[in-house]
Amino acid sequence: MNNPFITAEIPATTSLKKIARIEVLDVLRGFALLGIFLMNIEYFNRPIQEFGQGIPAATVGLDYTIARLIEIFVTGKFWVLFSLLFGMGFVVMQTQLTQDGRPFEAIYLRRTAALMVFGLLHTAFLWPGDILHSYALVAFVFMWLPFISVPANGFLGVGFYCAPAFMLLLSGLMSSSMTADQVAAAAKDSADTAELAMQAARVYSAGDYWQVTQQRWQDFMLMLNYETFVFIGAFGIFLIGAGIMRSGRLLDLKGNRSFFLKAMAATAVMAAAFIGSAQLFSGEGMSDNEGMIADALMMFGNLPLSLFYLCTIAFAMSSAIGSKTLGLLAPAGKMALSNYLMQSLIASSVFYGYGLGLWAQWGRAHLALFVIMVFITQVIFSHLWLRYFRYGPMEWLWRALTYWSLPAMRVDANRNFN
Repeated sequence: MNNPFITAEIPATTSLKKIARIEVLDVLRGFALLGIFLMNIEYFNRPIQEFGQGIPAATVGLDYTIARLIEIFVTGKFWVLFSLLFGMGFVVMQTQLTQDGRPFEAIYLRRTAALMVFGLLHTAFLWPGDILHSYALVAFVFMWLPFISVPANGFLGVGFYCAPAFMLLLSGLMSSSMTADQVAAAAKDSADTAELAMQAARVYSAGDYWQVTQQRWQDFMLMLNYETFVFIGAFGIFLIGAGIMRSGRLLDLKGNRSFFLKAMAATAVMAAAFIGSAQLFSGEGMSDNEGMIADALMMFGNLPLSLFYLCTIAFAMSSAIGSKTLGLLAPAGKMALSNYLMQSLIASSVFYGYGLGLWAQWGRAHLALFVIMVFITQVIFSHLWLRYFRYGPMEWLWRALTYWSLPAMRVDANRNFN
């Protein structure tokens, strides 16, 4: 691989310590954890077969308001933000290893293989909606890309990300011209999916651990039908994240305040245009042409809104009070993998039949409150944990597998660790 490009925009004089631990990235990871859980919690209480079908018709009142707000401001935005962070993390690790004189390819390959294993275990034992395995697939390809400039990262990234949205938009526009046979086939597929959803709901709500595990794996196989689209979109976002990191702007928040302010305004306008346009269509989910058009417009708007969140946090952290306040999220972000998996462990234990069995018994308002309470607990726990330990438990394991050595765990241990 052509390594000299790594420091093309991130100055080679930047200290290893600064490259290794960029606080704004930890804050963004912590913030993303909240959004990811708000998005995922729905499908700990709803069959994954209903993914993309919009808000259930029976949702009313405060539950509907919360569901709509989450749909507009959360769903599809925070996996994008998380993906941006993975692209940024790639550049940070590549830069650090190159400056440190260590082989990037072998180390990153082990890191990616470990992530794939974590994702598949997460799927099998906790939740079928895992995203880690998708990130690992993208990373396997991403690590072999030749150098491209920051603008090229942006243009190509947007192109890849928008490709699935364009395909969905075209499907929505063309569905009105379907033949009678095509309509009948679509209706049959919809009926079959509804039957599978009812079967899955029965298992998740009342099944034992083995039955739920079997159902999880079946649902994962179903979700693989969308893997190509997820891969293309995530690949594009990785490119954008890498470009953002290579620009060096996140290494100098104060010096880039005006840039982040302008970027906030631009991304807010773009997000409002696409997401606002989506609200003009009456369809729900991907079951009809208006629903597909609305979902496509929402997908187009997800990226600028995610970038708006990123720029807003970067701008806020360019001030002392903003950095101090948002810095409270940093410990949770440092333990992002542990906290992400812990969210699934808690939710599956509370809602599945082998746990407390509260499947589909709470409305969206109660679920949102549950998420916030769990997240606050995780933030507090992360602060306490990192007083005594250098890494979260899963981060320690991930690092051990990546560097093929056991890093020091306690904060008072010898500082000569990998």
